[in-house]
Amino acid sequence: MPNFYLHNGQLVDRASCALSPFDRSFMLGDGLFETALVHGGVPVWLTEHYERMKGSAAFFGIAFPFTFDDMAEWCARLIGAEGITHGFVRIALSRGASPSGRVGDVPHDTQMAIIAGAVARRAAMPVITAVSAPWPVNERDPTVRHKTASRIGSVLAKARASGAGVDELVFCNAQGVVAEGIFSNIFWMKKQELYTPSAECGILPGIARAKVLAAAAKLGVKTNIGAYGVDAARGAEELFFTNSLMIISRCGSFDGVAKDASCVMTALEQLIFSEL
Repeated sequence: MPNFYLHNGQLVDRASCALSPFDRSFMLGDGLFETALVHGGVPVWLTEHYERMKGSAAFFGIAFPFTFDDMAEWCARLIGAEGITHGFVRIALSRGASPSGRVGDVPHDTQMAIIAGAVARRAAMPVITAVSAPWPVNERDPTVRHKTASRIGSVLAKARASGAGVDELVFCNAQGVVAEGIFSNIFWMKKQELYTPSAECGILPGIARAKVLAAAAKLGVKTNIGAYGVDAARGAEELFFTNSLMIISRCGSFDGVAKDASCVMTALEQLIFSEL
């Protein structure tokens, strides 16, 4: 359990944590977040996380006075204070507290809070199970392409997955096209070719997703990025999910259809980890 957090660069004991009831992220989900893997005591892909948060802040009109050096120094200080070798840092950004908390009462008092925690390093690529989600994502919603603080739908989806006895849900969009997992992007292999949904399908284009695409290019794996029906994923020979914490997780079965391990999938993971 984290013992400290950083608030706008100030290290604070967990017991002294205070949240304003008028904070927009707390009241309205009016904020952003990034979660980075800590590997060997260092936050992984922090530049990419910083740039994505900065870009999303600009999209939503949230002031972003923090430099990359600020974020890197704060994360390093917190990781050191917590004594973390392997774990995570979670960086949260709020538009700030408004006098009333109402939607139209917009502050310009950006707040950044960072927490960090240790987790056990995995011994091998995890194998997870997945089923189709019972509701679609809206590919025309501009917020789906950003990592916003509004994650109540993901919380519900994770509860539904647990209730169904699986680890992951695969969401299609309103057109019936495969989009993404709960907190992950999806890939599958068929006839030694790699497939993944395009950004236009209603996904958050993940940082680990970009690393997989780059690794596939280095390995000479033909990659197809586009719009695919769920039957394409069900009929795939191998299937896996990616995000910044797990990097790659192999899917053992999707909608009850067993999936095999892939030497290509393993090679992608090994290449990515070799470059951390």
